[in-house]
Amino acid sequence: MRSFRLRLILWTILICGTVMLVFGIGTDIGIRTLRLKSFNAQLERFVDRPAPPLSHSRYWQRFGNEAIYEIERDLGTRAFTLIYQEQAPRTKEQATEGDARYWGDWDAVFSESVSLPGVIGELDEAPESPPPPGESALAPEPRVRQGGWRRVGPDRFPAFDGQRPRISFFDHQSSGEDNARWRFVVAQFSGYNVLLGADLEPVLAELRQSRLALVSMFPLAIAILAASIWIFATRAMSPIRRLSEAARLVSARRLDARLDAQGEDKEFAELIHVFNSMLERLEKSFRQATRFSADAAHEFKTPLAILQGQLELGLQKAPDNSEQQRLLANLLEEVERLKSVSRKLLLLARADAGKLPLNLESASVRVLLEDCIDALDIDSDSLRIEYQNGRDVRVECDVSLTRQILMNLISNAEKYRYPEKSRIEISVLIEDASRMALRIENDCAPLSPEERDTLFDRFTRGDASRNRSTDGTGLGLSLAMEFANAQGGDLRLVASDVDTRAIFELRLPLAKAPISGN
Repeated sequence: MRSFRLRLILWTILICGTVMLVFGIGTDIGIRTLRLKSFNAQLERFVDRPAPPLSHSRYWQRFGNEAIYEIERDLGTRAFTLIYQEQAPRTKEQATEGDARYWGDWDAVFSESVSLPGVIGELDEAPESPPPPGESALAPEPRVRQGGWRRVGPDRFPAFDGQRPRISFFDHQSSGEDNARWRFVVAQFSGYNVLLGADLEPVLAELRQSRLALVSMFPLAIAILAASIWIFATRAMSPIRRLSEAARLVSARRLDARLDAQGEDKEFAELIHVFNSMLERLEKSFRQATRFSADAAHEFKTPLAILQGQLELGLQKAPDNSEQQRLLANLLEEVERLKSVSRKLLLLARADAGKLPLNLESASVRVLLEDCIDALDIDSDSLRIEYQNGRDVRVECDVSLTRQILMNLISNAEKYRYPEKSRIEISVLIEDASRMALRIENDCAPLSPEERDTLFDRFTRGDASRNRSTDGTGLGLSLAMEFANAQGGDLRLVASDVDTRAIFELRLPLAKAPISGN
């Protein structure tokens, strides 16, 4: 993944999503724990508060219908109470026939045999009267007064003889039709147990709804989070994008481009300042190098002209076919080479500075090619020129510069073609409504990828092993590319399926009347 912004967004979503997931799970566990804890506390409250003595009839009201009523009122769910001695009943029949009494729907709670906590100790106080069997015939209807239930406090009934019963909780899954889950609190007194239970399903349903709400909101929260992070990351990265666009515009002719840091954040303002400082140093160095090349090339002109004149004069005075004449002729040839290099360096310096003089006009590509071929005196049998639809093309160009480009490309093809007598192919195509492409192709010695990448570098020549046997300064292609760029076109080496094929393509703007007759 190469996009920093995308990585930033994904990592932020992953981290925030994980935090939200952990928070959601923790919240669900916390809500469940607190809700069940509150449920347990409410159940425990019924058996933990002071109650009348066991021998008092009020005792059976407290753990009978009153308890059922209060549990259903406070918890909003079904309730069940059971008081038993000695042997814990396992079935409804045992509870009815034995020393046990229950209030509530036994079949809905314990549809099958059940294992209840055993009784600890012995009953040291007999009930006031044997409690009636079944569903609380003993227990009177709850007494209600205006304003709610009358609270029972220690001032009315004594406490548990100074000892709290042993309290424990357990869950039971009913095997009835509703398959409900019940929660029970068991208070183990000396000689008997009091069991209070409530249907836990409403609480579990409430917890399931809460969890479902959290799960449902999670994707929506992630989507909102992703959109927010995307907007934030895009806005945060905007200075870097502007910096990239400014850097993309920087070229030898646009080193004066600067980025405005006004209104940017402190961190990006510092980055922009560093970037502008770098451009300023680069511009200064580049202008110094360009000025040096131009000044050096200009300063060489006069000494080279004087040296050339002296050599020509000496060559005229030297005896024919003498060693002195050959020496002077070689020196004169090297001076001509130096003058050519100096002239090209001056042109390159002007092109780098964007000060190359241009005289754009409409010109015929056919005429330009014929002029170059005549000047190079190339055998017509080794050339094949093809025009799209057989028609000439007119381009808007500087005729002098374009002629130098074509002279350079054709002469290179003629010098570096291999085999030596292989054909040079030239094709002229109309690329689109505004541009012409002229291709010059020839077979050549194998060109490695490294050589192809450096062909347009200055002072670089294609085949080092043949450099000594061919003329050239290594500036022709770089100069031709600068000439093409200056005219709004470009020059490039087209990729080829074989490494023994050189294809150069020159593209120039079409003239307003690009196609003329034959």
